[in-house]
Amino acid sequence: MKHAMSPTPQFLPHIASMTGYLPGEQPRDSNTIKLNTNENPYPASPLVMARLRAAIGEGLRRYPDAAATGIRQRLSALFNLPIEQFLVGNGSDELLNVAVRCFAGAGDRVAFACPSYPYYQKLIDLQAAQTITVEFGDDYQLPESLAKADAVLTFIPNPNSPSGTATSSAKLDDIASQVGGILVVDEAYVDFSGTGALDLVRRHDNVIIMRTLSKSFSLA
Repeated sequence: MKHAMSPTPQFLPHIASMTGYLPGEQPRDSNTIKLNTNENPYPASPLVMARLRAAIGEGLRRYPDAAATGIRQRLSALFNLPIEQFLVGNGSDELLNVAVRCFAGAGDRVAFACPSYPYYQKLIDLQAAQTITVEFGDDYQLPESLAKADAVLTFIPNPNSPSGTATSSAKLDDIASQVGGILVVDEAYVDFSGTGALDLVRRHDNVIIMRTLSKSFSLA
């Protein structure tokens, strides 16, 4: 008795047409001055390194607390927000992925100003969502039209990459009131600017603040 062979699995059409995301190049030689991924030139705090070394050993063979309860409790105390408002991931890239998958479906509009972090575009493409881009002007101030893009999800890196320009908390507050969907403020570089918008989550139910340990804390 002959069995028909299963057809070769095919990528979804919108996935097959994508080009891959290219992360920052990691040079193999030791003579290169590496600036392309904005890594902190200084090592992490000795206290942090000591805690990491202490965690290695018994902890490596056990599954970690999936809810990251310990660090969320500390973040809750540090920022004076309920623990339920914190989600911890393996870098902000993972959390950006979660946000797009949760809020944007096929054909939905997702907006951001250009030029910006190219990973946003890849996440939008994975969902077969519709990209709405608004071009920065010569002054690199956030375009007023971004808040009127009628998007289910709007990304604002603040300070922006690659321009380094920042948007005031007051303006972000206005945008949060205008957008009809979720506003994600990506604060990867917030510790270098003093422009943190964390208070927005106390006033708006549609705001997500992203932060990372990779830049100012040397924990990439």
